[in-house]
Amino acid sequence: MRSVVFGVVGMHGGLSGVHQRELKHDIRSIYTAVNATAARAVSDDFADKWGDRYPAAD
Repeated sequence: MRSVVFGVVGMHGGLSGVHQRELKHDIRSIYTAVNATAARAVSDDFADKWGDRYPAAD
């Protein structure tokens, strides 16, 4: 999961303002999850949502 967050943060500069806000919200949901199982589920959702548009997120 950590590699997903850092990979996406690395590409953060190339995102539009609308996507930056939404991406930050989605990343925050990963690292504020109540436990590792919840974080993994949110991380998988994150990859599904952003992976096609931004391959580093997958």
